[in-house]
Amino acid sequence: IGLALPEKTIRAAEEITRAFGAAARIATIQKKNVAIVLTGSANGRARVEKLFLPPMRARMVEAGAHVIAEDFVAEEEPVIADAIERAVQRGAQMILLAGETSIMDAQDITPRGIARAGAVIEVYGAPVEPGNLMLLAYRDAVPIIGAPGCIKSRETNVVDLILPRLFIGERVSRADVNALAEGGLLAH
Repeated sequence: IGLALPEKTIRAAEEITRAFGAAARIATIQKKNVAIVLTGSANGRARVEKLFLPPMRARMVEAGAHVIAEDFVAEEEPVIADAIERAVQRGAQMILLAGETSIMDAQDITPRGIARAGAVIEVYGAPVEPGNLMLLAYRDAVPIIGAPGCIKSRETNVVDLILPRLFIGERVSRADVNALAEGGLLAH
């Protein structure tokens, strides 16, 4: 462990930083209020809640977030939109949405419900496995993650790659998600 560096080394590092910007930065995790919205059929509710809620809650607790609402709604466009609206009205600063069925394309029921709630879809699909069916949208400053089915596992997945950035207040973009392509296969 170097306790001192020659002044020449310090000056060279300063020049590089001036030319190219900082190599790293430290950001503070923001303790966000999070709403979890699950979708599915009435018959599947118990199974969906049993599979999805524990790992979704655990991720939020580990990040220091407060889960302020949990909602289960039918997988119908207007009902999903209403659930998002309720979450925002309750003060959600982030919404995690998952369901009995995965979001299969950007025209699926869940993305349409998200858009109907006034959100703009940033990206659908991620070059990461597990989790390539992730959707990320924003309703103003509130990120909405349409989580892929792998969110029900505690194994690392694409959501775990973007949550830290959202928790420091970054607005994760399509380009950010696409940049995950290099090395996108996660080890189990």
